[in-house]
Amino acid sequence: MEFTSFYNYARNDLRYFQLKSVQKDAIFYTLHSKQDALNPNFESFYYKSKKPYHFKENDTILLCNLNKKIVLFRNLTQNEDNFKEAKMRHFCFLGFLGFFAVLFAFFATIFGAWNALKIPYIFKRNLFVKKLPKELQGMKIVHLSDLHIGSTFDEKWLDKLVTKINEEQADLIVVSGDLVDATPHKIEKDLE
Repeated sequence: MEFTSFYNYARNDLRYFQLKSVQKDAIFYTLHSKQDALNPNFESFYYKSKKPYHFKENDTILLCNLNKKIVLFRNLTQNEDNFKEAKMRHFCFLGFLGFFAVLFAFFATIFGAWNALKIPYIFKRNLFVKKLPKELQGMKIVHLSDLHIGSTFDEKWLDKLVTKINEEQADLIVVSGDLVDATPHKIEKDLE
């Protein structure tokens, strides 16, 4: 990665400074900057890596940080950087996200198919209509929609649905929208 691509990637928070001191604790590096014209404040940044880096006092460092965490760096004195390591972390993170996106899509598909193939749940609602004739008061209506009878739902499924609807003892059954998903000769047996 060249400096121009580094700059384009990291242009939000770039720091350029000389190291005052370095602390290394197992896999953590803590870099302390010197105060100068570019860096009026004494700042510290940390970096976590198992790879050994050769930070030394007075090294010139260019880094991209997120708060106090170093995301990318280039040690201009030692001619070292973490570009390959950062790219690998980036790809691992994207792979992790991709894996869970596929896993989520898989389980959502399974749940959706299971939900679509089961006998529909009956929602009971009371409707109040002004000026409804007395003869129609207490009338029980079953409304069915989007049955999609055909290749997906067979005769057994339809028999179970009819049994469930008959248990409601409705005065009127209304069917609207997407009744069949096949040609008449394919569903003739199922509808008998």
